[in-house]
Amino acid sequence: MIKRRIGAIALAVAMVFTSVPAASAITPAGKVMAAAKFANNSVSIKAGEKKVLKIKGAKAKSKIKWSTSDKKVASVSKKGEIKGITEGKCVITAKVDGKSIKCNVSVSAYLSQTSLTLEEGDDTKLKVIGAPGTVEWSSSDEEVVGVSAKGVVDAYGTKEGETTSTATVTAKVGNKTYTCKVTVTLMEDSDEDYDEEYDEDYDEEYDEESEESDDESDIEEE
Repeated sequence: MIKRRIGAIALAVAMVFTSVPAASAITPAGKVMAAAKFANNSVSIKAGEKKVLKIKGAKAKSKIKWSTSDKKVASVSKKGEIKGITEGKCVITAKVDGKSIKCNVSVSAYLSQTSLTLEEGDDTKLKVIGAPGTVEWSSSDEEVVGVSAKGVVDAYGTKEGETTSTATVTAKVGNKTYTCKVTVTLMEDSDEDYDEEYDEDYDEEYDEESEESDDESDIEEE
């Protein structure tokens, strides 16, 4: 009888312990506390972008040690703030409560602008942010838009008969491409319009002066 009771007690104790997850802890009050984990196991950010990684289930006042598997891809601060550096993937590790938890981070590169509008004669510079390697620039229509080896975009002008014309500037890095749609518009006050207005004003002033001179001549003759 005694042996049966001891066996039943041992079985009950075993069931209690097996019902508690291995990754959990029991507080002094007897409550089960989940183990620390990242709120998100994977995160995607752009190069230059910052984001704070959040951890759930950590003990109060827990000390966390952060590290990154590749500093060239993403960095991480003592407060868990990550920053995208260059395109790629890395793993951010946080050591907390005696365990290591991991978060997969993906960093993407991008073009500083994907669309822009320029007046003919204007220029601006585009940049590929976060892409390692040499950038090759090209324009889909060099009659409308030109682009230098350093990404400087020049608005040459619109096509004949058009008030606006478009072209696509492409930046190629390795096997990846980034594009920007460029719209070119006519200048509001072109030199030709100014010359025409100037000529008209000049002609009017000249005619008025000529009339005044003729009137004065007539008076003298009288």
